[in-house]
Amino acid sequence: MTIHLVYVKGNRISAPSAITNELVARLADKYSVKVYDWHEKITIQPSSGDILIGHPHPLPNTIYQNSFWQQGWKKRILMSPFSHAMPECVAFFDNLVVESDAYLAITGKYWIDTLEKSIVSHWQPWIKQLNLAVNTKNYPFIKNKFNPIGQRRFLYIGNTNPPKGCDYLSLIADFNPHIKIGWIGSGQMSSNKIKAHGQRNFSRNSSLKLVSNYDFILQCGRSDANPTTILEAAAWGLIPVCTPQSGYYNEDWVINIPLDDIESASNILKSLNNLGEDDLREYQRKARVALEKYYHWDRFAKDVMECIESPKITQIIIPNLSHLRTTNENRHQLKIIATDTMAKIESEKTIIFY
Repeated sequence: MTIHLVYVKGNRISAPSAITNELVARLADKYSVKVYDWHEKITIQPSSGDILIGHPHPLPNTIYQNSFWQQGWKKRILMSPFSHAMPECVAFFDNLVVESDAYLAITGKYWIDTLEKSIVSHWQPWIKQLNLAVNTKNYPFIKNKFNPIGQRRFLYIGNTNPPKGCDYLSLIADFNPHIKIGWIGSGQMSSNKIKAHGQRNFSRNSSLKLVSNYDFILQCGRSDANPTTILEAAAWGLIPVCTPQSGYYNEDWVINIPLDDIESASNILKSLNNLGEDDLREYQRKARVALEKYYHWDRFAKDVMECIESPKITQIIIPNLSHLRTTNENRHQLKIIATDTMAKIESEKTIIFY
């Protein structure tokens, strides 16, 4: 048996290539593993007992979609970031999910808890939540001293694609010009109140020194699965502040702000700007416990291997006229959304999902 893993190849310590490298390092201890990049335009021909796992690319004639429909797979498992507030990010693989053996949805609890009322509620029988992880050796603790009360700093790390909610982040910055907000990443930010640092290599000491000047990681996601930047920043010692739509919520080491409620979010940021250092240290401690006990790659790989080795079960959905009608309507809408999204991707030559 060979595991054919289709994901993003690379040698960066950050996701998505970190997902590939950390997972392969552990799968290879138990299985024969072949790795492919999700952009490749080839087709894998399975041998008896082979298993396909991976991330479908939105463009047709790419490796996961080509290979998925080949006869002979023992199992076909999807594995990709998942959120459902912006269905254009997932609509293109609806037909794969419902024909798969499982969908390992890399996502936070928020998106699982709200799945039933989403346009992809019919995916529930296939979805298995897969929380992300961080290698704390690559993200050493660096936050030994906080800025003085009233002078705290908030840092956003990431691109400015729509799921990241940078429109909301910009509104918060404009509404609170006295609060210091910085940004490491690529794209276009609409607010000039946010200090842009460009892209950075976090393997370099100069980048870590820059990060250590900040106290909080601030993520304002609208439809963000569960960004590794929150885990990475927590490993550094920054305190996570995010919308529930960034995937992380109801966690004692994460401070949530509401989406599209600038006044309430601003009040929370102001209170954090004046929070005592002992309270900040307690958030750091709780984050460290969470990272060491749960958000690590051994647990991530274990969850994947459990899916690989679980019995192959035919999905059974209880026939219910209302359920079938809703499913058919949802799938029809997803098909329309997918067609429109593919046209946009092909015309703009860019993918704006993650």
